[in-house]
Amino acid sequence: MMRKFPGLYPVLALILFQQAAHARAIGEERFTLSAGGSISKFNSDLKVNGKDRGNNAEVDVEDDLGQDEDVDFYALKAIWRFADRHRLSLEYSPFSRDSRTQLENEFEFEDTVISSGSAISTDSDFAIYDVNYIYSFYKSSDMEIGVSGGIYWIGLDFDVQASGFIEDENGDIAFDDNYSNSVSTDAPLPLLGFYFDYQLSQRWELHSGARYFSAEIDDYDGYILSLLVGVEYSVLDNVSLGLSVSRFELDVKANEDSFNGEFGWEYSGAQLYLKAQF
Repeated sequence: MMRKFPGLYPVLALILFQQAAHARAIGEERFTLSAGGSISKFNSDLKVNGKDRGNNAEVDVEDDLGQDEDVDFYALKAIWRFADRHRLSLEYSPFSRDSRTQLENEFEFEDTVISSGSAISTDSDFAIYDVNYIYSFYKSSDMEIGVSGGIYWIGLDFDVQASGFIEDENGDIAFDDNYSNSVSTDAPLPLLGFYFDYQLSQRWELHSGARYFSAEIDDYDGYILSLLVGVEYSVLDNVSLGLSVSRFELDVKANEDSFNGEFGWEYSGAQLYLKAQF
């Protein structure tokens, strides 16, 4: 059949050439939007002080309160390359956990102590806003290396309901079958980082980043460590499928009216996401 139509050879060659030419080089996009889901294993701690009990004991959220170690959550991310070497990214990651269990050890929460053996329910809701500026000090057709600075903003709501013997701030102990309390906080923390992106082949890209910061700012004292590496495959000219693995550590101490205490978590996980670029 091809012998009857020799003109098809240059046409097919032109199509293949155009397909190859359409594969984007790193750093050519102006906007990217991505959405994905993550499966992570958490280890987290919480301490909530009160006005009278100013040094409460720390509690392990998974082991002591029964919240799941394995957490599924999603992330939405947008990146704007407003100049050749300058990018601005915004990522939103909400997640929540809850538990229903019986306390094996007493739980100090603000100015009360919930005794061991009490039935307890906890709900924790997090909303994370990650705003990041990246400057690429080296950029070529297949490689981009940059440094970053931004704000990692955490919103936390933690609710407790219990039925059991409760000790109040005066040391009086009484049975309460409808105890309820909650705390909330918003903690803005800065982050500095380093990014490395490399085009492995026409359709494959490698992306990696490391960020860290430790400081005391106003009513907050904490540190953050974030490590990520992933690969992306271009399934279409403007659409890629990505898989990344990450390691994250956070510890924050807050001293404000709505929350006086400390919370922290560490997790390792994998994320699958879809990215569109324009």
